[in-house]
Amino acid sequence: MMNRSEFKDVIIEEIRRQFSEGYTVDVREVVKSNDVTNTGITVTKIGSNVGATVYVENLYERYRDLSSPELIAEELKKSFIQESALEAEVPEFDKSFILDHVYYRMANTDTNQRRLADVPVQNVPGIEGVTLYPVIEVSIGNRRGTTIIHNDSLTNLDISMDELHDAAMRNTEARIEIIPLADKLRGMVPEGMMEGFESPFLVASDRFSEQGGASAFAAPGAFAKLTESYYIIPSSVHEILLLPVSFESDQDRLKSLVKEVNSDVLAPEDVLSDKIYLVEDGKFSTLEGPEAEASNEYENE
Repeated sequence: MMNRSEFKDVIIEEIRRQFSEGYTVDVREVVKSNDVTNTGITVTKIGSNVGATVYVENLYERYRDLSSPELIAEELKKSFIQESALEAEVPEFDKSFILDHVYYRMANTDTNQRRLADVPVQNVPGIEGVTLYPVIEVSIGNRRGTTIIHNDSLTNLDISMDELHDAAMRNTEARIEIIPLADKLRGMVPEGMMEGFESPFLVASDRFSEQGGASAFAAPGAFAKLTESYYIIPSSVHEILLLPVSFESDQDRLKSLVKEVNSDVLAPEDVLSDKIYLVEDGKFSTLEGPEAEASNEYENE
C-alpha cells in the first residue's frame, strides 16, 4: 500500500487522465479550519466559471478501502457528471443576496490566523479564544457548501461592517436551536431504540446543517430562554453542549474532559476550544478564574 505522499502523486495523475479532454485540473494547497492545510484537486469544465474540488486527504481514506487509485478516479468522474457538479454556474452575489443569506460560523482564534486573515471577524464578549466569521451557503449542481465572506467583498459591494454584522446575527439566530440532547439522539436512531434514555445535557446546533452549530454563540436569543445557569462545553465546531451548573460542580473535571476529547477524539480541523464557558442570565463568561467577566454587547474586532 502506498503512503500518503506516494498516493498524492498517483491520484493527481490518474484524475488528470480521467479528465484529459474538455476539462482543466488544478492542484493547490487549501487552508481549512484551524489552519489545517489540505491538497485540493479542482476539476473545471472548459468554459465554465466553477469547478468541483476534492481533497487528497479524503481520497486517501477511500484508497485504503478500495486499494485502487484508478477506481477512485473513475467513480469521481461518474459522481461529478451525475451530480451536474461540472455543469453549474456560480450565482452572482449582490449586496441584497449577501445580507439576506449571511450567517456566522465559529472558529478558534489562535489556530485560524491564516484562514481568517482577510475576513471581517467578530469577537463575542465574555467568550475568549474563539471568533465569529461570516459565510453564505452556495449550491452548485446537487452539491451544497459554504463560502467565507472576505473584506474585499464588503468593499466591492458597499456593505458596512455594521450592516454585515446585524444581518449575520439575525440570520444566525433563525438557524440555531437548543434542545435536549436525548431528543436529538432519538431523532437519529430507529424509533424505540433509546426509549427511557435521559440526559442532563442540552445541545445547540444548526437547524439546517450538520456543520457549524457552534455559531450558537451568535444567537443570544436562544440562550435568553434558558431558566438556569449552564456550562457551555465546546464539543466541536459543529455543536456545543450545555450542562446545568446544578448538575456538576467540578469545573476542572470538565476542562480536562474537553482537552482530552480535543486531543484524542476529534480531527484537528474540528476542534473549537480547550476552554469551557458559562451562560448565566443570558450573559457569557470564560471559566478561567475569578477575573472572568461577562457582557451582553457585541464589539467589532
